[in-house]
Amino acid sequence: MFSEKKNVLVVIEIEKRHNKEYLEVFKIMIDLNFKVFFLKDKKIERIDSLSEVEEKMKHNNNFIFKNY
Repeated sequence: MFSEKKNVLVVIEIEKRHNKEYLEVFKIMIDLNFKVFFLKDKKIERIDSLSEVEEKMKHNNNFIFKNY
């Protein structure tokens, strides 16, 4: 495809109540080598597991995905 890697940042607003397949979005992004983050107290924090996604989704609907 491309000979050089592109740095990509994606911000997604997603809610469990509106998207029953929400975990699939996270799985796909992780499979594409994106790291998952969320904003807490004006700081970006990393999420390391899908179970963490479940927990963070209780209080947050905006997630950041970075491949760099």
